[in-house]
Amino acid sequence: MARILTRTIGGAAASIIVGGIAAVAVTGVASAHTPEVSASCTQLHVALANYPGNSTVDVVLDDTDHGAATFGPSAFDDTFPLDATRKHTWSVSVTSGDGDHAFDKTFSGKSTDACLAVAPPVGVGTGGAT
Repeated sequence: MARILTRTIGGAAASIIVGGIAAVAVTGVASAHTPEVSASCTQLHVALANYPGNSTVDVVLDDTDHGAATFGPSAFDDTFPLDATRKHTWSVSVTSGDGDHAFDKTFSGKSTDACLAVAPPVGVGTGGAT
């Protein structure tokens, strides 16, 4: 009887330890590198959190490279204005400073025709001469 009780307690303790390790592992993944890149008709927003030191980000707008910036362990957060009267292409490349290439990411996109701000034709509705 004592042997069964010892095995039961030992099994329960092992389950608790394994469960604790799994919880820590999942939490570690959830708080890992967090890249967020979003574009609207008027801006490109880049927010990178939980990256280690010596991480880099490179932003290219309309074939113009804005230069690679080194950041970490603090976050990188920047907004790049976009002219709503023009079409745009953009890419953001992130390289993790810890050498873990699983967290290196490249995002890219382009504006749509829906983003183009249309100016009213000159002379229409301005009360000009007839």
